[in-house]
Amino acid sequence: MSGSVSNNNNKNNNHFVVRPVSATSQMVYDIPFSSVIRAWIDCEQKKRTANSCTKFRWHAARDLVQLWHEMCTATYKPRTSTVFMVKYPVLREVWAGAFRDRVVHHWENLRFGPVIEDYFKAVGNRSMNCRKGYGSLVAIAAMERAIYEFTEHYTRQDCWIVGGDFANFFMSIDKTLLWDFLVQLMTEQYTGSDLPALLYLMRETLFHRCQDNFVRKSPESMWRDLPPRKSLFHMDGMPIGNLPSQIWANLMGAVFTDWVVHYKKVEGFVIFVDDWRCLVHTREEGVRLIKEFRQYLSEVLHITLHPDKIYLQHYTKGTKMVGAVLKPACYKPSHLTALRKWVLRGLDQRPVALTRLRKWLTANLPSRYGRQKPAPASRTYIANRTRGHFIDSMIDYKRRAEATNEAGRIALLEKLRASINSYLGMMIHHKSYKVRRKICEKYILPAWGKYLYFVEDFGKCVLRRQYDKIHVVRRKLHSHRYAAKFIRPKWSPDK
Repeated sequence: MSGSVSNNNNKNNNHFVVRPVSATSQMVYDIPFSSVIRAWIDCEQKKRTANSCTKFRWHAARDLVQLWHEMCTATYKPRTSTVFMVKYPVLREVWAGAFRDRVVHHWENLRFGPVIEDYFKAVGNRSMNCRKGYGSLVAIAAMERAIYEFTEHYTRQDCWIVGGDFANFFMSIDKTLLWDFLVQLMTEQYTGSDLPALLYLMRETLFHRCQDNFVRKSPESMWRDLPPRKSLFHMDGMPIGNLPSQIWANLMGAVFTDWVVHYKKVEGFVIFVDDWRCLVHTREEGVRLIKEFRQYLSEVLHITLHPDKIYLQHYTKGTKMVGAVLKPACYKPSHLTALRKWVLRGLDQRPVALTRLRKWLTANLPSRYGRQKPAPASRTYIANRTRGHFIDSMIDYKRRAEATNEAGRIALLEKLRASINSYLGMMIHHKSYKVRRKICEKYILPAWGKYLYFVEDFGKCVLRRQYDKIHVVRRKLHSHRYAAKFIRPKWSPDK
């Protein structure tokens, strides 16, 4: 029997309706609906212009209630994911869950995020990715500081940099092993009353195979150039792009960090996703450490150390890290040579004052002659790969400018400005003025100089006012006749 039945046991309450148990789902977890609303607000904070966010907002009230009901009744299942390819910095497969699934991801992150963040701090605060207040620049600065302190202000030579990379990190993560880490960490550290619901949703997210239900946004031909070991269509790892995947992969790196820092007592260890660096005193110690790292990663974490990305060099050679090349400070070759040139230059012009000579000696000669001058900061340069991608992108825009008319070039200006400023935004943090100037003058200004210009020593691209859409609209809004289009619809008489 389906539908609803009347309760005839009480004649005075025949107007009440009782639904059979088979027709309704039992509430398993007590999840406040307000927590789902908060997760939705957190999810769409930086995605309000995305098509998926706009489409979800059309029926948000209905869909959020349905999602909340599925979470409470333990019937939640992730839906269709989207997969596409990106070419920068390398060809890579990226997955994006359905927007309702992203709301669940943020609901989970609001609870497991603080616990994992505390774990990052407890193991030494060496993980620099997917954390607020951290990033590639912080990772570079941490490595600079580690080298500076390890070498005692660049005065010691017994310093070698050891580095490496995990092979196919996301695709080769053992989900069962990761789940054991997550359960142990959350059971011991999480104090919320909704722990059973959180573990249920985390398990559904972790073991969901998005490659079984997906929509492809990039041409299928692009997957021909992608090695099978870097695609979920051939591996059973975690999807790149989802919020929990990024944080949980970082957790696997933190487990490795815990062993390196607290068990092996390695100094100067810094890790960014799967790219790590540390410092040792001798080359032999570095060779031995690499073997131990490879063994631990393989036996304990089931991760392979990339054989072609192992780095072992003296610190004076520098090291490449997260898109930058880091080198130590450069000293003058000889203080006595500098003193001789300075004295001769002064004698040629005018007599040298003894007080001026004493001041120069105190500031520039080594400590045995007076106060030692503080060591200068390290030098960081942009990586050649980033520079090459910048040039290739600008050559492509130059070809597009030559192949289209005036209206087509104006239509490309917004994307061009965003692309240029994204590269310049990375490069201005390093010693790259000559590189920026050469690229801008050779590959950008000849084709686009009519529409844009550069400010702040080629650190930012600005569109000329007559081609900046925002400036044009603001100027037109001064006219009340034009502004009326945004305030009220145009009236038309009834026919």
